[in-house]
Amino acid sequence: MLLVLMGVPGAGKTTLSKLLAKDLGFEFYDIDDHIPLKYKEKMRNNQILSEEERDDYMSDIIQDLKTISQSKSIVTALVLFREKDRKKIVDTIPETYMFKLDATFEVLKNRLKNRKDHFFNEEILRKAFEKEEPILIDHFKINVNRSIEEIVNDIKQKVIDLKNYD
Repeated sequence: MLLVLMGVPGAGKTTLSKLLAKDLGFEFYDIDDHIPLKYKEKMRNNQILSEEERDDYMSDIIQDLKTISQSKSIVTALVLFREKDRKKIVDTIPETYMFKLDATFEVLKNRLKNRKDHFFNEEILRKAFEKEEPILIDHFKINVNRSIEEIVNDIKQKVIDLKNYD
């Protein structure tokens, strides 16, 4: 099983993914560890990655997720602006469940201000909001304007319901 927490920077993807992985006994796959440094530098300089650059590392990440998910359950956090990336993950890894972490621009901006050494800033967040494509694949929409415990419990309950449904 693959759980993907997706959203723009500041939504809480990494924090929530780590907690969920621990609580569910899943492995946490940190995408930020797999983004090439040259792309992180570009984003630090308020530049959105080109389609080709995004394709460059997304294929590798999806292949890694596929390989790992064949032997264990995973939780990962992804900024998925493009529907084609979301669809490719779901098509490549059948037991994938997507959770869209949703918050207002102001909430996300304030969260990013409190981060140290992260490659996203307010300008790149604004660009991310503008660039994000509508989500057409099946997914759960999760309001993150509440406590971490409430969010984790909400997602955990959805995962339990999914497991009981299968």
